[in-house]
Amino acid sequence: MRFYRINLWLLGIIILLMVSLAATFLYFYFYVYPEKTISKTVFLTSIKSADKLLEKNMTEEALELYNDLLPLISRDGEPTVYGHIKNNQGICYQKMAGSKDKKENLTIAIRAYNEALKIFTQKEYPVNYAITQANLGVAYQALSEIQDRERYLSKTLQAYSEALKVYTIESNPEEYAAINNNFGTASFGLANFRNDRENILRAIGAYTEALKVYTIESHPDNYAMTEHNLGAAYQSLSKIEDAEKNLAGASKAYSEAVKVYTADNHPEEYAAIKNSLGASFYALAKFSDYEKNLTKAIDAYNEALDVYAMLAPAEDETGENNPGDGDTTNNDEDEPPKVVARSIDHAMLMSNLATAYYAMSNFRDREKNLVKAIDMYRGTLGAYTIEENPDEYSMIHNYLGAAYQALAEIHPMRGYLTRAVKAYNKALKVSRSKGQPLYDNKVTSRSETSIYKVETLHQ
Repeated sequence: MRFYRINLWLLGIIILLMVSLAATFLYFYFYVYPEKTISKTVFLTSIKSADKLLEKNMTEEALELYNDLLPLISRDGEPTVYGHIKNNQGICYQKMAGSKDKKENLTIAIRAYNEALKIFTQKEYPVNYAITQANLGVAYQALSEIQDRERYLSKTLQAYSEALKVYTIESNPEEYAAINNNFGTASFGLANFRNDRENILRAIGAYTEALKVYTIESHPDNYAMTEHNLGAAYQSLSKIEDAEKNLAGASKAYSEAVKVYTADNHPEEYAAIKNSLGASFYALAKFSDYEKNLTKAIDAYNEALDVYAMLAPAEDETGENNPGDGDTTNNDEDEPPKVVARSIDHAMLMSNLATAYYAMSNFRDREKNLVKAIDMYRGTLGAYTIEENPDEYSMIHNYLGAAYQALAEIHPMRGYLTRAVKAYNKALKVSRSKGQPLYDNKVTSRSETSIYKVETLHQ
């Protein structure tokens, strides 16, 4: 009887435990688990909302939501979600850097990308790895524009190289082309600091790879941008080796770019490329077809000059503006210059055209081309002042002196020699004060400038 009572007691305990376990199971099944599922669903929906805000360029709103969501998860518990948020936080800060606190926001963006890369390894998450490395490269490239250029361009190239371990022309042609263009631009920039030949050749190789994707039919704007960059690289390489061959390469690339960039649809780019094209033809004239290439240079410069007249015709046509140095030393008997430079780029272009006219005067129509050269040189002084641009001011007056002196040989009694002496004295004011020699005639272009795409890649 006693044994029976003990068994009943044990049975009661067992039944009680079973009921408790069942109740616990039912509680978690019907209340806790659905609540967790709902919470996770809400969380993922919130991430998608932030992503959509970012796609709509509502950057600060997206960032605020990402910042609210990140503390709710752990890197170990939800690694891919954590990495996704860190990458997109980086994009937000990078976009904000375009309008405010550039250095600070780029630094935070870089930190966020590096946090994401602790999760997104090439082996486990190759696509995410490539996306984040590409974004990191763009951030470093932007930061290189404001500090430690050599250092950050090196980091840029490293990041792009990592991205290109995943992105191939077969698997991701768009990304492959964009990163190669950016890689070329970073290499070209690094050439100013070290291994100039090697880095310029790397740039040319990268631009050429990008052009396998960017065709004039499929990607006209990107085609023009990359051909422009390629031309600049060839133009720089011509100063190191195979000048004639590389100048021909530069001229060809620039000519391709202006098949897309026209004076109507991209006036500033068109003018810049035409100036660079003129500089290439001018340099090429030293090697072959002197008159032909010099004529091409003059035509290219004039086409670029037409853009400035189109953008501000009133300033160019009135002839009311005097040169920027405010004196009339060189126009005692001359009319005001027909065109007055409104910016440094405008003055650079006019100086190049004047130099080409001066060179052509040694070949044909001497007086006519000398007069044109003088008019252009005088017009550049609308932008080049002795206070702000002493080197260019001295250079232009040296050129003016040479042109007036040459004109005096044709008309010795018209006072051109007096004007030549006055121009030389103005040039010497700067050169003597700085202990520098006067300039030789040369042409200049913005060939050291190339363009990179600042688009970031979303996950």
